[in-house]
Amino acid sequence: MAEIIDLDILVSEDISFKIGGEIYKVPTSYNTETVLKMYHLQQEAEKVKKTNNVENGFELQDKMVYLLLSELNDIDELFVRKLHVTQKTALLNYYQNRMIEINSNPNSNSLPSQQQ
Repeated sequence: MAEIIDLDILVSEDISFKIGGEIYKVPTSYNTETVLKMYHLQQEAEKVKKTNNVENGFELQDKMVYLLLSELNDIDELFVRKLHVTQKTALLNYYQNRMIEINSNPNSNSLPSQQQ
């Protein structure tokens, strides 16, 4: 019998956030295009931090939150702008920490191709 590699163990459930009494889901895996957009926004945010340009920092934060939330939810950029800055910061921080946790999942090392 052929070996079956279970890739389902590598995909985590969506993250749910409650905002204004509504539940919004954020996926824990994105297509390559979205990942690249997020990466570029994060790189830009690092540059903005060094210049202390708060206005540009908030704009980039809004773009990142919109990118995450718009994947599975019917929202617009106005919705994101109306969120409190602490909500946006918490969403981004939680998402980043969750992704680190998922990426360090020992199941990803259990695939035969990852063993040396």
